[in-house]
Amino acid sequence: MAFTVFVDACVLFSAAQRDILLRMAGIDVFRVKWSDDVLVETSRNLQRQRGLGVSQTDRLIHRMTQAFPDACVSQERYASLIESMPVNPKDRHVLAAAIVARVDVLVTWNVTDFPLTACASYGIDIQTPDNFLVTQAKLAPQSVLDALDSLIRDLRKPLITISQWLEQQEDSLPQFVCWVRDQYRDSSDIDDFCS
Repeated sequence: MAFTVFVDACVLFSAAQRDILLRMAGIDVFRVKWSDDVLVETSRNLQRQRGLGVSQTDRLIHRMTQAFPDACVSQERYASLIESMPVNPKDRHVLAAAIVARVDVLVTWNVTDFPLTACASYGIDIQTPDNFLVTQAKLAPQSVLDALDSLIRDLRKPLITISQWLEQQEDSLPQFVCWVRDQYRDSSDIDDFCS
């Protein structure tokens, strides 16, 4: 297994980003980590901002923890570090959990809240989901394409093609979308590869 990655709540909030990252972790491209606090924040934000019910978010969190039983870092393991973290106060719990989990990369959209110098001193690199996905795609291209193919095949409500999925992700994951499209540049139909 390549390395260990901590995923922030702002990344888990997006179904598409969560799904592609967890598919990649599921085929051992990397080990995934999150914390009790991150799961609570993800659940709370999905309820408030996406209108999901408690039973829906509970089901999602249960599926995630069942699929990755070693991913969750319990709050008791990092609680004593939170106050001393040299990052934005609202994100101290994230860095504390990432340190305890001994991760190599923290994937977040809130990169400005995690100064590189502060995180580098703990051996943690900070990357956006887009940068992280492109980096993984360059390191393990076939594994990333396999994860994306698996994700597209399993999407049922609604059924979508890889082209449609890529279109939906263009604003949030532009580099990754560009990389995927480049992989199929010589193909007459990108969707023929994912059926």
